Amino acid sequence: MRRIAAVPDMAVAGCLLAIAAGCAVPVATAHESGGTISAMEPAGCPAQPSEDSSGSALSFERFGVALLAATSRDGERNALVSPLSAGATLAMLARWERITEAGRRSIWDLLLPAAAEESGEPASEESGALATDDGPAPASDSAGESAADGESLASPEESVAAAGSPENGSRDGGDEERALLCRLAAIAADASADAGIALNVANGAFPSRAVDFSVLEAVLEERFGAHVEALDFHAAEARRRINAWAAQATDGAIPNLLGSLPTDTILVLANAVLFRGEWTTPFDPERTAPLPFRTGAGSSVEVGTMRADDLSARYREDESFQALSLPYGDGRFALTIVLPRAGLATSDALRRLASDPTWLRGQGQGPARGHLSLPRLTMQGAYELLPTLRALGLSDEASVSQVVQSTVLELDEKGTEAAAATAAVVSKSLALERTRFEMRVDRPFVLALRHLGTGAFLFAAWVDDPNG
Repeated sequence: MRRIAAVPDMAVAGCLLAIAAGCAVPVATAHESGGTISAMEPAGCPAQPSEDSSGSALSFERFGVALLAATSRDGERNALVSPLSAGATLAMLARWERITEAGRRSIWDLLLPAAAEESGEPASEESGALATDDGPAPASDSAGESAADGESLASPEESVAAAGSPENGSRDGGDEERALLCRLAAIAADASADAGIALNVANGAFPSRAVDFSVLEAVLEERFGAHVEALDFHAAEARRRINAWAAQATDGAIPNLLGSLPTDTILVLANAVLFRGEWTTPFDPERTAPLPFRTGAGSSVEVGTMRADDLSARYREDESFQALSLPYGDGRFALTIVLPRAGLATSDALRRLASDPTWLRGQGQGPARGHLSLPRLTMQGAYELLPTLRALGLSDEASVSQVVQSTVLELDEKGTEAAAATAAVVSKSLALERTRFEMRVDRPFVLALRHLGTGAFLFAAWVDDPNG
């Protein structure tokens, strides 16, 4: 994989900052590919949205781990997914006026599984899930407070489907969508303010010229800052235009998002994410050396491994895992590395992480010093996610015929570069300092690239073999 180049002024001109209707000012930059990456200036959102601001964990931890488990076949192979990209794409799909209430609700239940549990009491100290300065443990539900008094969050064509109330169990997604968009704004604002980070998040909507999508187009442009381009899906040029948009949004890292399109396609909704972060404390390249790594199948391979002694980091461990967070730039983003203990089956490790998301959130970590050895990585993935999403609970009434995602990631001594693009196709038919730690990442492990202010997962990976 070629090294992803930084986009000039990307953190400013290329970030998608999209928030609630009427509370954003759009700024657009046109590109030769025909894609327009929109930026929205944040307004009307909490100054510092936290993980509990909506009463739901909008960082998609369990959703992300579920995707990892499925795409890695429970840890039997490498997998790299972007929960943020998939989530933004599905959130736009939930805005389509033809989706039933059940279909819309299934999308938000999929993205925010067990939200009621996560909005309850913080985990006990016995589990190691302590609140830290990385962010509080989830608090009580306050989703109903996120909208201004009297403000309608649903578009007119959704008013009937969205009429259910929290009391009768309906989830039309209004509050969740608003919280998601505010978090996108917070993520992009933090990236823009940090010289060590470059971030681009873009949304696109590609409707058929033969169908009237004017209402949806207006909503996606206003709320999601989406680039809208009507296409003729009977022509091969349609697929090329969407791929050109994804390539432009990811600076060429994802050149072929769509391999094909059904002939009866009427709508494609897409999201692209490009992240470039420099470690706060880079690794010394002269210390990188080939070291053995034991794969999940038990074989031993040699991988170029970065090493750091007397490393100061936030760290946590118990009988099942070691976890450590490496910050980027001025510390607003971090890569959390979760290493299962030797002997813990990979499928069991993924299940435990899904049931206890505090590990991937970085909760319970405290200041520590020690040694870290970490493989250099180059990963990529291409997935048809719809069967997995259906198995996880996405309703047939969500009216989507294909969900594809392509991802790339490079991790080296300087930092991390990662990109993802997702397309949904609609067709007719611990706080105490430890003395020392020793963490040798020489067996399968999990990565979570997080925005610390909101807890959002930009990327998550299961690494079975760093050599791919």
